[in-house]
Amino acid sequence: MTTHKILIPLDGSEFSRQILPPVRRLFGPESSQLILLHVTPLLEELAVAPARPPLIDAGVLSTWPGTGAIQHPSHSISATQVWHSVPPAVADALQGDAQALRAAGYPVSLAVRFGDPAQEILDLVEDEAVDLVAMATHSRTGLGRLVLGSVAEQVLHNITVPVMLMRPFARPARQSGAGELLAERLAEGLPVRMVVATDGSALAQLATTFAGELARRLSAELTLLVAVHGDATSVRSHKILDAARNLLGGLNSVQKAIPLAEFNYEVVLAQLAELPVDLLVIGPFEDRSPSSAYSVGLTARRLVQLAPTSVLVVKGEPRAAGSILACTAVGDEVVVDVAARLAKAIGAELRLLHVVALTEDECLALSDGIDIPLTAVFDRHTTQARYLKACIARLEALGFGHEAVTVRCGALPEAIFEEVREGGFDLIVVGSQTRPEYFLGSLADRVVRYAPRSVLVVRTS
Repeated sequence: MTTHKILIPLDGSEFSRQILPPVRRLFGPESSQLILLHVTPLLEELAVAPARPPLIDAGVLSTWPGTGAIQHPSHSISATQVWHSVPPAVADALQGDAQALRAAGYPVSLAVRFGDPAQEILDLVEDEAVDLVAMATHSRTGLGRLVLGSVAEQVLHNITVPVMLMRPFARPARQSGAGELLAERLAEGLPVRMVVATDGSALAQLATTFAGELARRLSAELTLLVAVHGDATSVRSHKILDAARNLLGGLNSVQKAIPLAEFNYEVVLAQLAELPVDLLVIGPFEDRSPSSAYSVGLTARRLVQLAPTSVLVVKGEPRAAGSILACTAVGDEVVVDVAARLAKAIGAELRLLHVVALTEDECLALSDGIDIPLTAVFDRHTTQARYLKACIARLEALGFGHEAVTVRCGALPEAIFEEVREGGFDLIVVGSQTRPEYFLGSLADRVVRYAPRSVLVVRTS
C-alpha cells in the first residue's frame, strides 16, 4: 500500500489543533505518515536561518529532551537548541499531539523551522516530498475570500501539492460558557477582562473611548488591539498606538497594547484565542456601508458571530449606558444575569423585555394594548409564565422589582426597536442563542445590524 506524507502546520494554539480530528477521520494510519510542523522565530544567537532545518524523528520526540538521531547531522545547531527555541507550552502541546497520534498507530515526525510560516511550509513540502498539507484557517466563505496575505492564502498561491483547509467554528474549550463566565465575574466582583479592537477609523475610535469609560466603571482589565498597517516598530505605528491609548484617558488598568500589522476579523480572532477575555468591545470598522447610520459592516458582524466571548458593539455616538434593555426568550437566564449584574455594577436602570408572538385576537384577549400585564401571563401557567417568574426572582435578588419586566406582543426584532425608541435606552442586551455557523440572519445578528443603539451580545451557545 502506498504511504502518503501529510504535513500539518501547528502554531501551538487550540485553533490550529482543530485540524487533527478531521485528518484522523479521513486518513488512516496504515497509509499515512504525519509531519507536525512548528515555525519559530530565529534563535537570537543565529545571524541567519539554518539552510536545512532538522526533521526530528519519533525517537527524539519520545525521549525529549534527548540526543537522538537527526536527519541532517551536518546541521549547525543541535536538536536541543531547536527545542529550546520553542516556547515550553507549545513544545508540550506538540509532544502531546504526536504521542496521541502514535498511540492511534500513525508514524509521526516533528519539524521545527525558523522564519516566515508560509515560506517554511512551502520549503518543507519540497524537502520532504510531502503529498498533502492539512491546516486550519479563519477563511471566510470560500477559497476565493481567504484573507489577503494570510498564511493559508500564501500557501495556496504557491504550493504544488493538494491542500486541505478546515474552517472550524468551534470555540476553544476554555471559552465554553462565555456568558456564564462573564456573569460569574460580575457577581463575584472580579475584574472583567475586556479587549477593545480598533482599526483607527472614526467609529472604531469612538468604541475605544466607550470601552475606556466602561472599563473604568467596572474596574476592568483592558487589552487594546490596534491596527498599525505595517511595521509595528515604526514611528507612525507608535503614533497610532499612542493615539489609541490617549482615547482611554490614561486608564491605569490597561494591561497591554498589541499592534496588529494587518486588521481583519481573522487576525483579531487569532489574538482572542490567546487572551483571557470576558468581553470584546468593538465599533463599526472601515468596511461599514455609509448607506445606513446603523450599519456595522462585515468585520464587526463576523467578530460577533465567531468571537469566543460576549461582544459589545458600540453604535453611533457612545452613550453612558445609563439605561439597559435586556431582551430575553425562554432559556435566556444567563442574559438576565449578565444584564442585571452589569446594571448593578455601573448603576444603570434596567428593563427586561419579553416578546410573545401571539395572534392579534390572543393579544387583545390578554391586554387592551401592546403590553401584556404580568398577571395575565401568569394565569396561563405556561412555560413562558414559569420562565418569567424565575426571571423576576433573579431580578429581585439583585434589587430590581417586578416592575422592571415588560411583556409585549409583537414581531422580532421590530418590538425590540420600538421599545428602545419609546424608552430611550442606551444599551440593548441579547443572547447569541445559536451556534456560530447559524448566527448570520439570526435574531441577534439582525439586532446588531439594525438597532439604533449599542448592543451587547451575550455568548449563550
